[in-house]
Amino acid sequence: AVERLAGGIRIPTVSDAIDRTDDNPFQAFKAYLPQAYPAIYSRLDTLTINEYGLVFRWPGKNPALPPILLCSHYDVVPVLNYDPSAPDAPLPGWDYPPFSGAVADGRIYGRGTLDMKGMLFSVLEATDSLLAEGFRPERDVWIALGFDEETGGTQGALKIARYFEEQGIAFDAVYDEGGIIIAPGLGGIQRTAALVGTAEKGFSTIRITVRGTGGHSSMPPEKGSLVLAAEIIEMLNQERMPAFLTAPVIAFLDRIGGSMGVAQRTAIAITMARGSDAANVLASEAEVTVNFRLLPGNTTAQVKRHVENICNGYDVRIEELSTREPSQISPDDVHAFEMIRTSLAGL
Repeated sequence: AVERLAGGIRIPTVSDAIDRTDDNPFQAFKAYLPQAYPAIYSRLDTLTINEYGLVFRWPGKNPALPPILLCSHYDVVPVLNYDPSAPDAPLPGWDYPPFSGAVADGRIYGRGTLDMKGMLFSVLEATDSLLAEGFRPERDVWIALGFDEETGGTQGALKIARYFEEQGIAFDAVYDEGGIIIAPGLGGIQRTAALVGTAEKGFSTIRITVRGTGGHSSMPPEKGSLVLAAEIIEMLNQERMPAFLTAPVIAFLDRIGGSMGVAQRTAIAITMARGSDAANVLASEAEVTVNFRLLPGNTTAQVKRHVENICNGYDVRIEELSTREPSQISPDDVHAFEMIRTSLAGL
């Protein structure tokens, strides 16, 4: 199991390499899995969606029962300063090269061990082990592996979902990447706890173009566009969206207890800014890019109104570059959640 995961880590499926025509890592990963798990590929139904979306169906005993779906993805985010032509070169902040798959000190090192090849190989390892034991599930079990989650999932998970919709397949439960198991003492919790995610934040990336007086630095205005943009940045940092308790956090406190400060709010990050292209020129416009991570209960429309209120009185243009609403909150009083809870409690 360790070597199979390490082998998968060594294939650098960085999201921006998806369109490479030579030595494509996604092709390599797609070819690696049948070699690593021949039983899965010989005994489960397999299909490929949009070239790299990998889908498996494990037929169950009772086709009348609604199936379940296990999801993961095998693309990973880029590594700063990584040079594919020198994969073993040391990098600052890395104990081992990012795609070494090094096994040392009881750990596996490399990009993707946590997000999300670790989970992907856990699902495949469990399936492979159960097949070897002669196990057959009561209901159909589907496995779906996406390849572009880090860039939005529109070519992978979305098209896989559309396939299920077109086939009229509805799931009793969908299990995807979630929380972690934390050690006692972390966050004020005095016992080991497994965090099961029941919702996902949305996002909104907004570009604010601030108009001001341009000119030369020898005759600067009192406030140029960049100064005005700085004022807006400061207000965005100071005037946050309201904090509140979401239903998953309330349920978490009911189960864990404690006196943690848990009121949450939609997060904001000022990620990009742009002014003049020359040191002695004042631009007539300055741009600020802001990324929000929305709690369930907030909407992208509320975020945009918040930005509009902050910018009131300034000459600005506000553009939504990309948005996604928060997910619905999955119930925690159903059989699908109880299966996770009881399984974790037995560990």
